[in-house]
Amino acid sequence: MSALLGRRGGQRQRPLSGERVEQELEEDIKRLGDPALHAKMTSGIPLKLLHEAEGHIVTCELNTGEMYRGKLMEAEDNMNSQFVNITYTDRSNRTSHLDSVYIRGSKIRFMVLPDMLKNAPMFKNMKRTGGGAVGRGKSAILRAQAASKGKK
Repeated sequence: MSALLGRRGGQRQRPLSGERVEQELEEDIKRLGDPALHAKMTSGIPLKLLHEAEGHIVTCELNTGEMYRGKLMEAEDNMNSQFVNITYTDRSNRTSHLDSVYIRGSKIRFMVLPDMLKNAPMFKNMKRTGGGAVGRGKSAILRAQAASKGKK
């Protein structure tokens, strides 16, 4: 690793050696946890659903109006997506076939996922707990009150 210049505690430090940089990274990971693991643990339902769609046929529309329909091979947490065996439709409705394509997540307007994902295991947990998010405002409170009245 290359040397870094940094400030810690308001004082200027000397450039760090590669070994020292690795030691500081290890200390940060111990203190904060693995960043990749943290990102996976904090992803919401839409991202979990997108990851469930990997290996299925998905339609993706970009902000420019172009559409891609093909097998979703990989999706990252920032929605960067890799597709294979694509049918590409441009804004003037001309179609063509592409072998593979990689789409930047910030350029995606929406994605159409297969209906079979309604039966994904992550939704089964929500049905067992009574649906909805816990602690998400007034609607959650009213829903909990209605559920408790139904149990009496």
